[in-house]
Amino acid sequence: MALESPLKKDSERATREIEALNRAYNVYFQGGEDDPPREERKQLDSLIAKLKSQLATATNASDKFMANSVVSRFQVMSSKWDKQLRGIENGTIIRSSKRE
Repeated sequence: MALESPLKKDSERATREIEALNRAYNVYFQGGEDDPPREERKQLDSLIAKLKSQLATATNASDKFMANSVVSRFQVMSSKWDKQLRGIENGTIIRSSKRE
């Protein structure tokens, strides 16, 4: 059984965390929560920074490709979340009221 590289493990973990954070932001945007998931975002930001630093020394092409894909996906999702947050702050996007 081959050993799994730390880059691959962190990439898979980041993928799961991106999905979980996306769900948390969707709940916030739909009015299910009062505050955006700031702490989860900070944790994911630090994991992505770790991935980027591991990419500099990685030698396995498939692991590098996977990590680059995860980093790119995170950047796209971050742009989406930030755009929606700015829209809410500016009043151009109206959030649903909190459901009871």
